[in-house]
Amino acid sequence: MAETTTVTRNARQIKKQLQVQNEEITNLRDRISDLRDDMVVMTRTIATFQDKVQKDMTTAFEALESLHKR
Repeated sequence: MAETTTVTRNARQIKKQLQVQNEEITNLRDRISDLRDDMVVMTRTIATFQDKVQKDMTTAFEALESLHKR
């Protein structure tokens, strides 16, 4: 009987440990998903910034070029 009690106790401990690990895995997956979303936003923001800088530089060079021609 003592052996059965020990086996049952061990089984409960293992089940509890698995539950805790599953919760941790779920939390980590959620965090990874959030980080992926953040990376997409940052990538788009950087691309927009690059486009705006390129347009500003083109405008500045065209203005300098037109001043040089005068």
